[in-house]
Amino acid sequence: PKEAGHSRMVNAVSQELFRQFQLTVTNIADHVMYCLPRGTFDGVGYAVMNGGLSVYNDELCTSVSSQMHEIGHNLNLGHSSQGNDKYGDQTGMMGYSYRSSRTHKMCFNAAKAWQLGW
Repeated sequence: PKEAGHSRMVNAVSQELFRQFQLTVTNIADHVMYCLPRGTFDGVGYAVMNGGLSVYNDELCTSVSSQMHEIGHNLNLGHSSQGNDKYGDQTGMMGYSYRSSRTHKMCFNAAKAWQLGW
């Protein structure tokens, strides 16, 4: 049940994948997304830094900007801050992002692209 919390749900899904298919998250693909039901946790999503798992809250799983942000963490990118606001730099996807996929077409900013070696 979602009341058990996101950690228990993520672990349960991972264990079931292994039970049925003998696959771990790292065996399935380079990047794996878990879409959890509304109310499982607060916030948009989270990801393993320099890892392959990202977890999303309900319909935000289909948000391109949320996906880019969390996959950025998988690629070892931190937040883009400005001043005291850890998401304040909106020049790329690692700051505050936009929920609509129809506006503000963005990518990682120049600093993050440099960090990735692009």
